[in-house]
Formats: sequence, structure tokens, C-alpha cells
Amino acid sequence: MKRFAILLVFFQVLLFVVRASINLTYILKREPDKIQPSCIAEELERYTAVGWVYPIPASEDKLPKITTKYIPKINSDYNCNFSKNDKCNQRWALRDWQIDDNSTKTREFIADGRWEDLTTILISNNTKEFEHRYDIEAAQSNGFSVRSWGPVEIFLCSGWNPRSYPCYYFHMSRRTVYLSKFHMLDNETDYSTTKLKSYEAFSNIISDDEWRSFEVSVDQTGKIILTDKNLDRVVIEYIDSEPLKPMYLLMRSQNSSLWRISESHFMYTRTSQISRLGPQQHTTYKDLCISMYVATCSNCEMSFFYLNGTIRHILKYVGPTDEKWMEVKLKQENIGISKFNIFVETKFVHEEKEKGDGWWAYDNVRVCNENEVKVSYLTLYETFAPDDLTVDSISCQLVRKPNWRPIKLEYDEISDFPSVKTQSNETWINLSWELEDPDKYLSYFIFYQGLDDCSTDIAKSIRFKSSGFISTKHNEVDIKDLVPFTKYYITISSVLHEHDKVVRVDTLETEEPALDEQPIKIHIRPSTTAVNISWDKPDCNSQKGRLIYSLNVTSYDYNISKEQSQTGNSFTIDGLRPYSLHKLTVTTARNARMLNNGERTLTMEYNFTTLPGVAPSVDNLEVYAIGSSVAFLRYDLPLDSRGIPLAVQATRCNKLSFAKCRSFISNIERCTLWKNKYCLRLDYLLPKQAYIFKVSVKNQDTNVFGAEAALTEYSVEKVPAPPETVTYEIVECEELIDYCHLNVSWSHPYFPNGTIENFHIILNDTDTTVNEQPIQEVYKIFNNTYLPKYTHQVKYVPYGKTYNLSVQSANSKYKSNYTSIEVKTADLGKHIDQKPKLYVTGYESLLFKLPPVDRRLDGYKVTTVVQDFNNSVPVYTEDIKNKELYNKLCHPFGTTWVLDVVEVKGNKSSNLTVKGIDDIHSLKPDTQYCITFLITNNYHGKEHDVVYYEKLTMPSLPVQPPQVTPASSFNHLYMLFLMLLLVPIGFLLYRYIHKKSIKKRREQNRKENVYESLPFEDHDGNFVNNRNYDQLIHK
Repeated sequence: MKRFAILLVFFQVLLFVVRASINLTYILKREPDKIQPSCIAEELERYTAVGWVYPIPASEDKLPKITTKYIPKINSDYNCNFSKNDKCNQRWALRDWQIDDNSTKTREFIADGRWEDLTTILISNNTKEFEHRYDIEAAQSNGFSVRSWGPVEIFLCSGWNPRSYPCYYFHMSRRTVYLSKFHMLDNETDYSTTKLKSYEAFSNIISDDEWRSFEVSVDQTGKIILTDKNLDRVVIEYIDSEPLKPMYLLMRSQNSSLWRISESHFMYTRTSQISRLGPQQHTTYKDLCISMYVATCSNCEMSFFYLNGTIRHILKYVGPTDEKWMEVKLKQENIGISKFNIFVETKFVHEEKEKGDGWWAYDNVRVCNENEVKVSYLTLYETFAPDDLTVDSISCQLVRKPNWRPIKLEYDEISDFPSVKTQSNETWINLSWELEDPDKYLSYFIFYQGLDDCSTDIAKSIRFKSSGFISTKHNEVDIKDLVPFTKYYITISSVLHEHDKVVRVDTLETEEPALDEQPIKIHIRPSTTAVNISWDKPDCNSQKGRLIYSLNVTSYDYNISKEQSQTGNSFTIDGLRPYSLHKLTVTTARNARMLNNGERTLTMEYNFTTLPGVAPSVDNLEVYAIGSSVAFLRYDLPLDSRGIPLAVQATRCNKLSFAKCRSFISNIERCTLWKNKYCLRLDYLLPKQAYIFKVSVKNQDTNVFGAEAALTEYSVEKVPAPPETVTYEIVECEELIDYCHLNVSWSHPYFPNGTIENFHIILNDTDTTVNEQPIQEVYKIFNNTYLPKYTHQVKYVPYGKTYNLSVQSANSKYKSNYTSIEVKTADLGKHIDQKPKLYVTGYESLLFKLPPVDRRLDGYKVTTVVQDFNNSVPVYTEDIKNKELYNKLCHPFGTTWVLDVVEVKGNKSSNLTVKGIDDIHSLKPDTQYCITFLITNNYHGKEHDVVYYEKLTMPSLPVQPPQVTPASSFNHLYMLFLMLLLVPIGFLLYRYIHKKSIKKRREQNRKENVYESLPFEDHDGNFVNNRNYDQLIHK
């Protein structure tokens, strides 16, 4: 492609100057036998009328085709220009709003973008005369635009044919205009001689190289006005005394001329109200942009808004426009909703004026883009030689300002849009193509729109909202801030090419799954040996790429590991253990390679427990006791119960008739006798029958009982087993009488064999010389209420006895063997205080007072052993000569000696002197000793020992006072005199301080208004007792 600039350096300067005032550019593309003109309007010029100037053809079939489009091109069902028979009119039908298609306002001259939709009419000497006529009966003003080589004629007639009806006649040549009136048109009359009004200009009124625009009006008073809309100047103004009522507008031209007759339908209302602005808005864009033309009366205003919930968002306010049309945009960035209604509120500026005079209108509603540009293409059906100078006369212009000309750029042999190279990553797309305009005068317009294959909810889809419009003068562009893993349709437009270039580019997926792509709201539905795992897929906005999942279920207790990988969101894993804790690990990755290599993965962990299964049979089922009508069973739950055992079913069947089986269901309960066992009791057995007992358990959350464990037994009374672990305890020994109580305890036999109805407790005196009856008592069991341990108290057991204690089990038919132990009752001495009391402490001896003999004793003896704490001196048995006494010493060391035995009889106290027996075995000052008193009591001819200990330290020897001479004996007199002098002085000083303090307190009490209570005065319960005063409490 070769491009050359036909503009010189000075023209480039002119380009800058003109661009500052008008944003219109004319592009001419030359080909060997044809040309492709196009025109770009930007900024404000986008919404004004752009017309084409080209050689006027000789016939209508040679008229060029003009195509106008906005870049980006946005097709929407919301768009509507309210033209006749347009389908959108039905969608926009609203109460109190009508489409105006015949009033005078529909014929007024328009110079905005709606002018470009008017039909171009060719009139010449070769066309049929008065072929085109326009009904203007209801229109007082009529606008038109014309291009012509020579004069043109305009007829405003009261009938359809000027040759049959009276008309107003305008004759327009290049520089003159005149108005005439006739009753019927004939070709012989020179109407310039009968003109009513004429006008001559210094410049061209009509031209072949400019669109010239006019507006002609005739009112009821006969006032006729012709206005030049380009100069905004009245050319002809005349008042007819005999006015016509025109019905048709007709045109004629002897030479070739082009015409455009103004006609625009629009929506209007005369009522102040709030109305919906057309149908519901459906948008895929993040920003809202609606372009339209609006007009209001001089006392009218209108507001456009939408509702988000109950909040009103104002889009645009339009004040009075005096019925002049203006282009407005309804804009809102990041609107956040995709389906909504836009409302328009029409109201009066001054409410006190007559409301019936209101008028609000809008037209040509279109979904737009804030940065859009308008491009007009001229397609000519003629061929042009390379040196044809008529090409230079082709250009575009602004209809309002035809004397302006756009900047012209010329290009040679432009082919189709070059191929586009694309690159992309997660959030970026790069587009590049072959350079077409090295000087970079022209712009490329890029519109991109994201698609969402996942969601159809336009309002919430970030992909649908990912769209935009950018322009560049370069052959490369970067599109940034895109959504990962999204398809984008990109349209590239250029005035060099009538047809747009459309490419589809996909952004890449992110390498690492995002946190919101992890399985959310995961549902774990375990069964007995399997688990179904599913989750909600990430919402469409969260998906940043493809996902593959790996699920691993493990149970370390049972060495289970199951794994599955797939792209779905539902898994079923079987082969698990019932009622077992399992660990679920869900790993998310972009692809299988990353998943296997552990690259850029996300992991989540859960714990779940499979449902309980059918329970296995119980272990160690046995009948631990049976009678003629009752059986007691015990069992262990299985180690692997496959659940939480909840209920037990026991079935008893008579071997002679299985039809007589009966089942009982109850809660599982631990045995009262053995906490690590579970027990059952079956009543109502028939005596002397063979029974089959079956036991099964059911787990929680299951419906069936498990396997049965069975055994056979006969319902007969059996010899019970003897009790186990018999123990006793002497309690509650009386101090005034000769008896204690005996608590006997025993355990229920682990294998009772038969039923037990009572226990027999027997005490036999071991002293055969005494002829005493044994003590016999019975412990009864009611309703087979067994306990793991039993306790029975035998009362009034004498002191100092030895018994043979026997306990046996019994039922109605049999007794067990005895379980026997020997019982030694308490010694009386252990329950009376016989400890010697230290009475006198000397330097070499100690005097203890011995208690009198208890009335129940025959007497007692006291053996005394003295020991010091010299741990270097051992004590040997032969030193004591009494092994029993040796075992009861304070300690097995120290200097030790034994005093003579003292015997005590009668009810009088005796004294015991503790002293040494030689120089070595003697009490020494400042020495610690421990004295052992072994008291041997004589009770009913039997002796028993009681031991008491006394620890003490001998006092020190007294110090002898020094001898004093008589000369120094007067010192104490001086001390006595000094004391007699100080005592009265101290007393007087105390009296003075005491009185002063009392006086000070009384003054304080007066200031605080606190009163002292009188002596012996009655007080209430809340009085305060203070050492300084008594304060009265006033309620």
C-alpha cells in the first residue's frame, strides 16, 4: 500500500487551525477506476447534520448511496427514531405520550443528525413534473435543503396540481429570489412581472457545491416568510390580503437539482407527569449512555432518572429550550444493574402558569458510547479517470455551515483491513496489524466486549460488563484490565475500510486457582461404606480458568486410602469402614499436570464419619445366674461395633416349642455388679425347661438388629456361689460400755451360678473355753436387686474377742459354702486415754501423773523406756530384752534405758518418776529425749498393750549470781528516786493531751452538726458506735 499526502507543509498548519474549530475530516481513497469517499465527525460535530457534495447526476439511478454509522456500532432494541411504521413504536407506546407525525413541528427545518435520514430527491427536466408532493395542510412551517446548477421553483398550493389550483410561487436563482401568486400555472406567463416580493443577495443563495437550507411558512393571516437557515436571515416576508390555505408543497427545476424535505416524527406529551421512558433497558455494558434529542416549552423542564431499589438516580436535567431541539446524553458510570427502567418526569418551571400550555418531546433515542465517532460513507456508482478533476469537487460539509470545508486526506489503493495479530495473557490483549498510515493522521477505533458462556445474568456478570471503546492512531494497541479466562469479541473500525474487522481473542486462565474457586458449600453425604461428595460450582464471576479436582479419603485406623480425580463437582468413593472417622482432602488445580506435580494447587481438608452399619454379634454371652423363673445374662459389646450400640434384643425360646419364642427390646445398660459388662434379666420362665437364649444389638441410626449370639440353659434352681472378698471394720466403739459394732462387707460372686435371695452372717467365738452362742444374722435381697458390694452391721460385739466370721449365699432351695475370715475385735485400751501427763520437770528427773484405772479394767502396768537422739549409738534387742517393746521404741538409736515396771490398780492416780539409772543412763541438761510408755492392760483376764510417746528437752542448769560488795549497794536507791519523779510528770502530761484532743473533737462535731447521744438513751437498730462519739442516724 502506498500513501501520499496531497497537502503541503502550509496545509498541515491549516489542518491544525481548522481542527481547532471544526472536527470534520474528509478521507478520499482512490482506486484505479473508482473512489471511496468517507467523512469523520467527532466531538460536537457528531450530532450535527453532515451532508455530501458531489456532482449532481442526470438521473435518479445514478444517485450515490450514503451510509452513516456510529463507531462503536451498538445495536439495541431500545433504539427508536419513531418513524412511520417502525416496529419500535409499539414498544415505546405510553399513556399520555403520542407520536407527532403531522403537526407543523414535524416539518420545521432540522440541522442535527436526523437530517441525514431524509431522502435525497433528484428533480430535473428529465424527471416527471410535480412527481413529488408533500402534504402541508397542518404545517405552517416547512424546511428544505437544495443543491442546484440553476434556478429552482417552490410551489405552495391549495390543491394537488399547480395547474389546477392557486399557489404561492417562489423562484430562486443564484442571487435573486422573488415571490409570486397565481390561480393556475401556465407555461406562457412570466411570473417575474407579477412578483409580490423580491430579494437580491451579494452572494449565492443556491449553489451546486453546497447544501443550502431554507424554511418557508404561511400562517392564517396570510403572512408569508422565507428564511435562509444557513445565514439565519429572512429573505422574503409578505402579507397577503387574500391569503391561500396551502395543502401541498411541490418543487420544479429545469436543470438537475437535489432536494431534502424536512420531516421528523417524534414522541411528545402536554401533561406534567412521571412516565417510563420506553421499554425496559437491557444492557451488557458497565456504563450507561443514551443519546436523544429533546425539546421543551419555555415554561417546561424534564428530568431523566432510574431507580435502584427505592433510590432515585438522576441521569439528566433539561430546562426550558423554547421548543428548540438539543442533543442530550443520559450517562451513568458503573451502573451495576442490567435490567432497569428509565423514567422521565415532565413538570412546569412555574406552577402558577396554565398547565395546558405545556409541551415536552424527545426523538431519535439511541444507546451510545461516550467516546463514539460518526462516520459517513459515500458510495458512487460512477467511474472516474485518474485525471478526472470532478473528483476534487466531492466533499462533505456541515449543513448548518456549508461555507466550511473539512480537512482532506487522500489515500491510494486501500485494500481490505489487514490481518490482525493477537497476543494475550490473563488480563491483557495486544492487537497489531500492518501499518497503513505512516503519518498517523487517521484513528483506529477498537470496541471490545466480553462474553460469558457460564452466566446469562447480565447484571451480575463481570464478563459482560468487561467492555470498552478506545481509539489510537497507531497500528498496535493494548487492551488492559480484562477478566481472565474470557472470550472477547473485538471490532476494529477505520474510515479507510467500510467494513469493520472483527476478531475473537481469549484471555488466558490464571496459573493458580483463586480462593473463591475452591469447592464451596461442600456437601458430604456418607453412607455405611461409601461417601458422596459434591459442592456448588464457583459462580461464574469467580472462575478464572479450568479446574480439576483430586479427592483423597483416608482412615489411618484402618489403613484406608481412596483417591479420585475429575473435573466434575460430584464424587462417590466406596470401600470405607462403617462408623469410622475419615479424612477428606480436596485438591484443586488448573490441569492434570499441575495436579500430579503439586504445582500451584489449593488444598482443603475435612473430617467425616461414615454411617453406622449392622452391629456384629455380642461377645462372651453367658448366663451368670438362673433360677426356676428368672435368668440373668451378661455379655460384652463387640470391639468393632460399627456404630453406637443403642438397643438390645433378647429372645428366649423353649426348646420343646420354638413357636413359644418371645423377644424383648430394651436399652443397653451396664451391669450393676460389673461396670465393664452389660446385663439382661429375663423373667417369667417356666420351671425345669430347656431354653435357648439369643441376644443381638442394634446401632444408633440403623433399622435392624445384628447377628445373634445364642446359648442353652435349664430353668432350675442351683446352688449359689459363696460370696467373695469378705472384709470387716470395727466401728462405733462405746466409751462407757463394753461393746463395738462390726461392719461386715462382701462382694457378689462373679459366677453366682444360682439365684441369691439372702446372705447369712455368722460369728463364732474362737475361745472354746467360753460357752457362748454364735451370732447369726441374715441379709435379705429383695426382687433380685443385686449389688456389687454388700455391707451389714453386726451390733454389740464385745471388746477383746476373736471370732470366726463366716458368710454364705442362699436361695429358697440351696445354700453355698462359707467364706470365712478371723475377726479380732477392738482392745478397750485403744478407746480410753491412758497417756501419762508431765507434771514436774526437774534438772535430773521428770514426774508424770498416771491416770486412774478404768472401771472396766482389772488394772494395768507401765513399762517406761528413755532414749536420747544420739544417732551414733545403736539400740540392740538384747539391751531391751523384750522384742515386743523393742518394736515399739521411738527410734532404733540413742542412749536407751528401761525403768522399773509400775503397776497401777484402783481408781486413784499414781505418779511415775523418770530419771537415770547410772552416770551414762541419766537425764542431762539441754538434751532432747523421747520417752516410750508401754501400758499393758488387764481386761477380763487378758492383757493387751497400748503405747504412748512423749518428746521433750531437758532444761538448762541455772546460772549462779555474782557476789556484790556492800559499798555499791546504794545504786538502786537512786533508780527508785528517779522513777518516783517521772511517774507524776508523765501522768500530768497525759491528762493535758487527753483534754486537748477532746476539745478539738467537740468543735469538729459542732461544725458538722452532729449531736451526741445521751447516756442510756434508747437507740434504733442503725446507731453507730464510735469510740469518739455516737452519731445519731436520722431516717
